[in-house]
Amino acid sequence: MCTMRIEECLRCPYTDTCDLDVLPEERAMQDRLDRELEIVEPEVLRRRETLRRYNRSDKGRLRSKKYLESEKGKQAQERRGRRRIENGKNAEYCRRYYHRQKALREAHHEQTDH
Repeated sequence: MCTMRIEECLRCPYTDTCDLDVLPEERAMQDRLDRELEIVEPEVLRRRETLRRYNRSDKGRLRSKKYLESEKGKQAQERRGRRRIENGKNAEYCRRYYHRQKALREAHHEQTDH
C-alpha cells in the first residue's frame, strides 16, 4: 500500500506506470473536490485568473511590497507569526514536516520501483 498522498502521486512523472492503491475514502474525497471545482462559475474563474496575473505582475508585486513595509503590513506579519507559533507551525515543525514528506516520497518510489 502506498503512503503517498494522491496529489503527490499525481505529480509523479511515472504516474502511468505507478501501481498506486487508492483507498475508497481517498477516491471519494477526490471526487467531491472535483465536483466542487466544476461548480465554480466561469466568471469567478476569470476573476481569479485576472487577480493571479495582477499579483504576479510588477505592479502587483510592488503593491504587496509596499503593504508589507507599511505599519499595517508589519502588524499583519506579527499576527501571522503569533498564530503560527500558537498552532505549533514554527520552523522546527516545518523542518520535521519537510523531512517526513521527503522520506514518504522516497519510500513511495522505492516501493513502486520506478
